[in-house]
Amino acid sequence: MSTDDLIRVVNDPIGDEPHVRARERAAQELLESADVSHPRVRAAVERAPTPAVVELLGRFGRGEDVPVLAALLAAELLTVRQAAARALAGHPAREAFDALLTALGSTSSDAAAAAADGLLGRGDPGACAPLLAAMARPEPRVRYHAAQAALGLGCLDHDAVEALRRDPDLRALVERQAPPSG
Repeated sequence: MSTDDLIRVVNDPIGDEPHVRARERAAQELLESADVSHPRVRAAVERAPTPAVVELLGRFGRGEDVPVLAALLAAELLTVRQAAARALAGHPAREAFDALLTALGSTSSDAAAAAADGLLGRGDPGACAPLLAAMARPEPRVRYHAAQAALGLGCLDHDAVEALRRDPDLRALVERQAPPSG
C-alpha cells in the first residue's frame, strides 16, 4: 500500500475489531517507514487534521511536530483538540510538556481546557502549580478541566479538595474523583 493509502486506513472511522486492527497495522507501517511517511502524515495534518492522523503524528515523537500539535489545541473541532492533547501527552519531547503548559495559560479557553487534559495524560506532577493557577480562571470549563487534572495528578491537599466540594461547578467532579470527605 502507498503512504496515502495507509493514511486513509488510519482515518477509517469504522469501530469494529477488524477495522481497529487494520488501523493499528497501517499506523505501525507508517511509523516503521518514518523517513518516507512522516512528511506525508504531517502534510495531512496541516492540510485537514483528523483525530486519528493528529494522534499518529505525535507517535513519531519528533520535536519538530510539537508546534503543529500545540497549535491544534485551539482547533475548531473538539475531537481535533482532544487528539492534539493526547498526542502531546504521549510525546517524548520535553517541548511537548512545555507546549501544554503554554496552552494552559492561553487566553483561548478551548486550548487551556485541552492542555489540562494533555497534562493529566502526561502524568507529570510538575504540572501541579500551573494547574492550580488555571483553577482560578473565570471560565468554568477551564476550571473544570484544570481541577480534573489536578485531582488526577494528586496535586490537591485535603483542604483544597474540600474547597472544590463547595464549588457548584466542580462538586460533581470532586464526588466522582476524590475520596469521600471525612
